[in-house]
This record gives sequence, C-alpha cells and structure tokens, in this order.
Amino acid sequence: MALTKAEIRPAKPEEQELVRKREEQTALETELADRELRAANLRAELGAFERRYLHEVGMRYAQLDELKAQIAERAASTQPGADRAQQAARDARLRADETKFVAQEDEGSAPRSFKASPEMKRLYREVAKRIHPDLTSDRDDRARRQLLMTEANKAYETGDESQLNKILNALARN
Repeated sequence: MALTKAEIRPAKPEEQELVRKREEQTALETELADRELRAANLRAELGAFERRYLHEVGMRYAQLDELKAQIAERAASTQPGADRAQQAARDARLRADETKFVAQEDEGSAPRSFKASPEMKRLYREVAKRIHPDLTSDRDDRARRQLLMTEANKAYETGDESQLNKILNALARN
C-alpha cells in the first residue's frame, strides 16, 4: 500500500501540539478516575467504620442506661416517699428501655467492613472516567453528571455492582 503525500509529510506544529494535549488529557482523566476511586474507597471504609463504631457504642450505652435505671430503681425503692427519686427511676427506666430497643434493632445486623472486588473497582473507575463532573464545562451537563456521580459513589459504597452497571449502560445509550 503506497503512502500519500499527507501521510509522509510531517504534522504541523499545531497538530503535534493537539495530539500531545489529547494524550495529556487522557492521562489526566485516568488519574482523576483513580483518585475518585481512592476517595470512594476511603468514604466507604469510613462509613463502615462509623457504622461499626455506632453499633458498638450503642450497645455500650444501652448497657450503661440499664445499669443507671437499676441504680435509680434501687434508690427509689429505699425511699418510697421521695417523689424526686421515684421520678428519676421512671425517667431512667424509660431511657434504658429506649436505648435497649434501638440496640436490639441494630443487634441482628452487625456492620461489615468494606471490601470492593477488583471488578467493582474496575467498573467504578470506568463510570468515573465517563461521567465525572469535571469533564464538562456545560452547567446543565455538570449538574446531571454530579447527580450520576453521587449515585455511583453510593452504589460503590454499598457494593451495588448492578447499579454501577445500570449507570454505565445508561451512559452508553446517551
């Protein structure tokens, strides 16, 4: 196959600069997607830690409130005529029952640690590369992309691979 003059001729400086800028843009978009993935990982890990912390602390508060209620009830039983002690015992029991109820609701669902699969990371990175709000200058498009990015972050943090696929497929149709 013979080369044409246009293929043999060296590219103009503007064309060379454009090629270089496009390569730089591609590298920056990849780096942005990687950083977005790292940020999503940190948000998800922090969220998992927070849920575990609240679970553990909530259980401890329930135990503490139960002990306080028992102490207040014992104090009230030794002072049957003291209205203040009786009211304190009733208040302490109400608080203990309330925190116990909340702790029991939470008890069956001990929070788990966050761990994304390599496929989930790849999928999230692909979504971030395609929809990141920083990749557009149009105000309406940026707002739409911010909503999609929020959805993608939530899906990643909850491990919802199907939602990430839906977002990616919706992008492919547009």
